[in-house]
Amino acid sequence: MENKREIKIIAIVALLVAVVGLSVAYAALSTSLSISGTATVNSATWQVRFVEGTGAWKFTGDASATGPTFGVTSLTNVAVTLVKPGDKAVYNFQVTNSGTIPAKLSENTVINKTLTCTGGASETENTTTCGNIVYTLTYKDGTQIKAGDTLANGATKDLTLTVEFKSTATEVPSQAVTVNGISATLEYVQA
Repeated sequence: MENKREIKIIAIVALLVAVVGLSVAYAALSTSLSISGTATVNSATWQVRFVEGTGAWKFTGDASATGPTFGVTSLTNVAVTLVKPGDKAVYNFQVTNSGTIPAKLSENTVINKTLTCTGGASETENTTTCGNIVYTLTYKDGTQIKAGDTLANGATKDLTLTVEFKSTATEVPSQAVTVNGISATLEYVQA
């Protein structure tokens, strides 16, 4: 029994010597590294906007239009008049990023495709008229505007708004029909 006790004591002492030896070895083989410094945030500007004075209407047939009223980030008061099938009003304008931060269109970008018509002689006339009106907002080259499209800092893109009475329409309203829903929200975020 005394023999077993001595073995246990020797084992405990050996274990303590090993732990102390490892601690000394770790301390001898460890190094602390430190990092220090500063960061600078340079000034930047965010300025995505419509370019006032860049717009121009082009008409086909008896189409006519007034507006729009330019705001820094809005085009309002667009009023298009179409008389017969084939009439078309096209408005070309620009959006620019005059800031220092690249921008892109977010997932919240919406180009409304649902038009509603009121004022005709009947609901059928309103529905038929709405079915014959085409409204699009694209880049000037005809490419669709979509989320993820980029606008580099200092860049400008040409846009085209088109409102058209389909040339294939076989009916015209017997009284004026007001077409509602011509709207879009282009939400730019940091690219």
